[in-house]
Amino acid sequence: YPKMRKAIKSTSPCQRRLLVIHDFSAQPFSIGEMLVSQEGSLVLREQYGASGVDIAILYDRQKLVVDRVHGRITEDNVLFNLGAILPVAQVNPFFGSLFVFDSRERLERFVMDNTDLYTAWPGLHSFADRKYLYYEVMNEILYPYLIKHGRIPTISCVPFLVNWARDFYQEHVCPNIPVTVLVRNNPFFHQQRNLKTECWLEFLEYCAGRYPVKFVLIGTASEIDARYRGLKNVLVARDFNTGVDQDLAL
Repeated sequence: YPKMRKAIKSTSPCQRRLLVIHDFSAQPFSIGEMLVSQEGSLVLREQYGASGVDIAILYDRQKLVVDRVHGRITEDNVLFNLGAILPVAQVNPFFGSLFVFDSRERLERFVMDNTDLYTAWPGLHSFADRKYLYYEVMNEILYPYLIKHGRIPTISCVPFLVNWARDFYQEHVCPNIPVTVLVRNNPFFHQQRNLKTECWLEFLEYCAGRYPVKFVLIGTASEIDARYRGLKNVLVARDFNTGVDQDLAL
């Protein structure tokens, strides 16, 4: 049937989409990796003249790449935990469809059967070799684009989330100026990237009463020091039951 469809009706270049394959046997299971992938897809979509971006998630239960931040993820609960990072797809204004495969063979068949609809990334060799794509995105996709255009494409949340963030600021921050701070305080992984809590507490206390600013702290609830909540110029977003997508919108 796929061959018959191609013979009868071909897809024009302007209707083709970019299919971004996120293989969890090659890329770590993390929000950061998904964000990098989404930014790279914006450049590739433009270069290939694709009409949109679809995402294919591939997870092999026996070959997950899980860093220490997400060590709780196992082959038994990976599908359940996908919900923690899939909202990141909403920072791509060209995001269309989402596919989830638990079989490498089925994903390969899907790509082969839909070559008239998609330009797939990563390419055949990188996908077959399970290449880690972070450095390819940074060095081979984003950097050349930056040199050529003086900028890189902007990621942005979907309008629904942008409007939600504006309403949040209107209700909880105005007339103060909102300043959003990502609080990272992970004791297990890349500790040098953590905020220096004591310095930030001192800074926030100094700002209170001096500047018309309210600081909105985003990030994992367990990583936010309870002392922040005692400051009158600070809001902890997770206290309002936000999720990853809402934090990104803020």
